[in-house]
Amino acid sequence: MKGRNYMSNNLEINKAVRWSSTAELMSKLVSPITSMLLARLLTPEAFGLIASITMVTSFSDLFTDGGCNKFIIQHTFTDEQDLKRHATVGFWLNLTISTIIWLVIVCFRANIATIIGISGFENALVVAALALFMTAFSSMHMALLRKKLDFKHLFKIRTAATVINLVVSVALAFWGAGVWAVIFGTLCRDFTYALLFNLRPIWKPAFFFDFFILKNMFSFSGFTLLETLMTWFKSNAAILILSGVFTPFYLGLYKTPITIDNSIIGLLYSALIPVLYSGLSRVKNQKKEFENLLFRIQRLMAMIAFPMAMVMLVYSDIVTGILLGSQWLEVSWFVGLYGCAIVVENVFCIFCVEAYRAKEKPLVSALSIAVNNCILCISIYTCAVYGFKIVCYVTVINSLIYYIVQMGIMRFVLKISPWGMLKNVFPYFGLSFLVGIVSHTIKRSMVSMDLMLTLLLMSASIITYTGIILLGTKSRNEIVAFVKN
Repeated sequence: MKGRNYMSNNLEINKAVRWSSTAELMSKLVSPITSMLLARLLTPEAFGLIASITMVTSFSDLFTDGGCNKFIIQHTFTDEQDLKRHATVGFWLNLTISTIIWLVIVCFRANIATIIGISGFENALVVAALALFMTAFSSMHMALLRKKLDFKHLFKIRTAATVINLVVSVALAFWGAGVWAVIFGTLCRDFTYALLFNLRPIWKPAFFFDFFILKNMFSFSGFTLLETLMTWFKSNAAILILSGVFTPFYLGLYKTPITIDNSIIGLLYSALIPVLYSGLSRVKNQKKEFENLLFRIQRLMAMIAFPMAMVMLVYSDIVTGILLGSQWLEVSWFVGLYGCAIVVENVFCIFCVEAYRAKEKPLVSALSIAVNNCILCISIYTCAVYGFKIVCYVTVINSLIYYIVQMGIMRFVLKISPWGMLKNVFPYFGLSFLVGIVSHTIKRSMVSMDLMLTLLLMSASIITYTGIILLGTKSRNEIVAFVKN
């Protein structure tokens, strides 16, 4: 019976991974396309302003959810009715917090705009914050679908919302809307989420609230919210500090390579992590199965992420030119370096964080990120006066420090060996490194390389890596098993 349950769980997870991967493939393919088009239609200054506005709205969005989503996904409920009662309480809590935060932004918009360096764009901040209400109307539906591993339904909704964002934002940017193009594109995307989730709901909120349920949710969500706050701070601390030092132009040059790298590598992260969290939560009390699932999905991530990092580093000028256009070539080196750093972070650190969450240790996750945040803030604040390039190098180094911090905590808290995680993915790292060295040597030895020749060399590198991977029995069997299941 136990064996059949485990096989059934694996089949559900494999099916969820396929649909989640398909959804993320669509979303993350459209996202870079959107960035590619907007990078050619908007200036770096516009991207700097967008980064500052997004920093505020994303911070507000954290409180809108309040950790309720993760509680719904992770918690074991007595029955379906108990689940719906908790979802209803979460919905009304989210809507109430959204209203309060939006009113605060409206009342103090001038002060907030001055602090983050976007004076004159106060109204843009207020309009962008309307997305909080749309999040409140969609977040519980999304959590319930993820809990049921119904990523097929999520795929359809995410695809529609992502395409609408592309069409609206690019069209408005083409017509000269500037910053407003991105704001209205995002609002249309979030409205689509809210509309489609509520047209065919799997649950409807009732006029019901229970403070005992709220207390029960907050006992978990309080620590989860703290961990989410730490994650937000990790992503936005540099912008918060640099907004008082850099002009919007340099903020745009700094943030845009980070955004494009995250959107590309995020294809894998966002496809696998929601399923990993749901799967690990199911086997959280079975140490062997927990570790096997963690290592298995980590291998899938590393198998694709490491060669992506190799391509981004060796061919950073070509990648930057294709993705962002010629006006961004001066930061092509940062695109390549940060791409490698974010791969290390995703292959190792993010898996550690999800393991803590699944084991109901959100405080550990929050503290681990907080340690890294302290290092990041001190280093960015200290080095900001030395100029743009130094800040970029410090950002890359910080990702590697984050890896060291997470490996130590993983060993101490969950008794999972850092050496075991390294051995788990080392074949893919080693092969990517060797292919990258050979590609770089050939590229440097050529007196002149036009775009076509460079693309051919890049393609040859990818084909070589893929061919060698498929020659390995273990990797080939894992890929075949994943596709079949």
